Amino acid sequence: MLSSSLRYRIGMVLLVATSVTAQVPLPSLPVIAQLNTRAGELVYQKKDWLATQQLLGNSILLNPYDGRVAYLLGTALIIDKERDPQKLRAGTFYYARAAVLMREPSLVNWVKRQYVSMFRTAVGLDHYWDFVRITPLAPETTEQYPPTPPEPLDSQMAFLMLRDELLSPTGAKFFEDALSMNQSPRFKVRLVEHRPAMNPIELIVSVDQPGKPEIRVVLTKAIPGNAPVGTRLEVEGLIRSWQPNPFQLILQTDPKEILGWPFPIPVDSTSKQQQQ
Repeated sequence: MLSSSLRYRIGMVLLVATSVTAQVPLPSLPVIAQLNTRAGELVYQKKDWLATQQLLGNSILLNPYDGRVAYLLGTALIIDKERDPQKLRAGTFYYARAAVLMREPSLVNWVKRQYVSMFRTAVGLDHYWDFVRITPLAPETTEQYPPTPPEPLDSQMAFLMLRDELLSPTGAKFFEDALSMNQSPRFKVRLVEHRPAMNPIELIVSVDQPGKPEIRVVLTKAIPGNAPVGTRLEVEGLIRSWQPNPFQLILQTDPKEILGWPFPIPVDSTSKQQQQ
């Protein structure tokens, strides 16, 4: 059911559409939406972000299933976030709607990263996608969005939160909706082993339980030298996959994201991760 404020906004759109002359028949709602869309695209090209928000906001009120309009409206809101920080959240919502409606993988991945940037955790992102799929318009208040879990206190807590979600009955869905191709938190870890024995391309590390291979870090380029078991490191990377038993998270990582390695790591190479 539409809120009173949304009913008012739709009424105003219709009023404007019929205010030119009383003799002109009321256009159909799709026509009014198209007129607002075309006008919104024109002011979008002129980078008039406030006018874009007004016109495309009118359009999406009347047709909330146009993915391209959702994308353009999201862009205008995000660009204008300095004027009002709440616009970043609304813009992210419309990017998510566009990603769902247009089935655009690059937008899906952007929303995943933005969610983690805003809330410092991917936990809850699967419920956010469920909310976006059935909610046609951005909520008017923060309280109307799905609740987000508390920000993890440290990297161990962040890891445990992800592990618990992945090992739950809905773990596979959580991985696809929240983690796949998303950036991981920065984990403080201990080295369990590396492969090969010199100049490794792969690191096996533990987060919660010493000696347990909880994360496999696949490097985009070999790093020099070697390191003893138990070396303290910090790692982060692109989440590529996971396995439930024994549990292991698989990351793809640029060598420069590895902190604590006992040998200097060259920083002049372009990683495969950056090229994707």
